[in-house]
Amino acid sequence: MNQLDKSHVINEKLLDQRFYFQSLFQEACSKHLLADTQIERIQLEMVELMAKEVERYTNDESSSVLVEKAQELLQSITYNIGVYLKSVSDMTDKIDYLKKEKISTLFYQGMDTVSALKSKAALLLQNLQKNSLRVNNISYVDTIFTGIPEFFHDYNIEFGAHEMNGSIDYQLCETNENLLGVEYIHEYLHRFTIEHNFIKRFEVETVNQLLRGFDKEAEHMLINVFELVLTNALGCELIGTKILELNLFESDREWLQNSLEKSELEELKNKLQVALGHIAVEIDMEAELIDYAKRAIPQLASRLKNNLQTKTLEKLFISFADQKIQEEIFEDGTSMEDEKLRELIEKLRDLDTADKVTMIKETVHSLADLIELLEECFYEDEYVEVFQLLSEAERLVLTKSIQIEAGIEDIAEYEPEKEWQKKLLAFR
Repeated sequence: MNQLDKSHVINEKLLDQRFYFQSLFQEACSKHLLADTQIERIQLEMVELMAKEVERYTNDESSSVLVEKAQELLQSITYNIGVYLKSVSDMTDKIDYLKKEKISTLFYQGMDTVSALKSKAALLLQNLQKNSLRVNNISYVDTIFTGIPEFFHDYNIEFGAHEMNGSIDYQLCETNENLLGVEYIHEYLHRFTIEHNFIKRFEVETVNQLLRGFDKEAEHMLINVFELVLTNALGCELIGTKILELNLFESDREWLQNSLEKSELEELKNKLQVALGHIAVEIDMEAELIDYAKRAIPQLASRLKNNLQTKTLEKLFISFADQKIQEEIFEDGTSMEDEKLRELIEKLRDLDTADKVTMIKETVHSLADLIELLEECFYEDEYVEVFQLLSEAERLVLTKSIQIEAGIEDIAEYEPEKEWQKKLLAFR
């Protein structure tokens, strides 16, 4: 095996991405890819470059600095060299550069590479700010408009390329702790952009309602909005309701509990993958976004499995805060006595549609009573007027009652016999 062939014994995936140059150099030495004279030259040139950088840092006023600062300057040098070597795709070429190029040359090429990456990251930040979503979460907004801009203001490519100044509080769904400096910032902004491109497909107020449903203090919490939206969108797809509405009811969770509680983890993963595929088509997700969301599925499936086992789906699939109240009106209320219900039916038959709905909203507190009144007191086109006067939450509860009655997974495939059910499904 010749020297060039030997370079392939270095596994790129095993190199430390934070300290890439040091990791690559150590691997090249341990695998005897560098001659002793080449190792000595690299070490000597590193010392010479370090001395020059100290002089530049002190404006030629001193040839020495504190040990801590010297370590920082050395790390900045090696970081720049590492970023450049990462940009070289072929491992044989990387080793060849170590053998033949001056360390100072690799350093300056690294500064150019880091500068270009900084410009790309700044453009990502600019686009996020320009197309920002006014999501009611302080960490989401402040990270983009305050925290990360501080990084660009303070970032020094020559003397502190490895540093990560600024404040990043917002937690991404998928993190990467194996990067430093502008590489970390660029990757963070890239992933933030992917998540942003998913969230923006939903109405901001709908997202904010979901946040309020998650916790009344969600605005002040360190939470990932993308994961919340994705989870409820998947839940909506599983039960066959419109994903853009993002809302799930207790009846939805009951149906999911009964439908999924016997599923093994792999089966849950597959169901979520299929649901994601349907969502991707419906809201036209690009390939990169699909891949990003797919990587969230295993952890989400594990959470789903745990919540099914503990019967705590309300912790995973969220109901909007204001619509939880609507659910209580219909599902937790007490049904009327038969005699009173019959009396109400007789009264409603003599009223116009708007007055009928008004009386129902004032006197009816159970889903069963509402359904009976729909079947007894409304006809033909009146149903549409009823559905228009009902809230979206109330219509969702009625739709779920149809799905539960039919015992099906996809409500879109159901053809009901009752007229009000036909009208409701057509209305939605």
